[in-house]
Amino acid sequence: MRQSIIASILAFAASQVTAQTTVQSAPFYLVLASDNTTINGVAIYPCHYGAAQEGMCIGSTVAAGQYQFNTTTASATSGILTWVLDNGQQQYSLAMGLESTNWNGQESNVVVPLFQPDSVGATVDFDSDGMTVETYQTYVCETEVLGFLTQTLGLTSAGVTPNNPTCISTAVNRVFV
Repeated sequence: MRQSIIASILAFAASQVTAQTTVQSAPFYLVLASDNTTINGVAIYPCHYGAAQEGMCIGSTVAAGQYQFNTTTASATSGILTWVLDNGQQQYSLAMGLESTNWNGQESNVVVPLFQPDSVGATVDFDSDGMTVETYQTYVCETEVLGFLTQTLGLTSAGVTPNNPTCISTAVNRVFV
């Protein structure tokens, strides 16, 4: 009897997992909202770091990067941020993961979003139009990632001050295409 109850529970749980459908949002842009007038209203765009590795750089017109938000029918507010890499022959949907950074040759407590093929994806939430990434605070920072020094979106754990002095606090909003 006990085994049949456990089997029934497992079958029900499996049916709920497989019953979830992936839902992809309409494409949107990511735009900064900050008290700092230098970066307020500036768009985030995909910037090349290496073979199929793209960061989230700062300083573009809105049309430079379109992103999508992938959720499931079970959770419409939490999901994975994706960007489509088009190499002219094929398109690849890449999930946003998080990568550690350096500042002045030392490891920083700032991580950066990075789109790459092997990423399992960091959980992202959208409330109204604002984006939050797990339990992180968002900044714009000069960071060194994979040997490139760029101004990118940076994240620290909530309540942690970045040890990178170039970081400027910001929020990230999505603007649908």
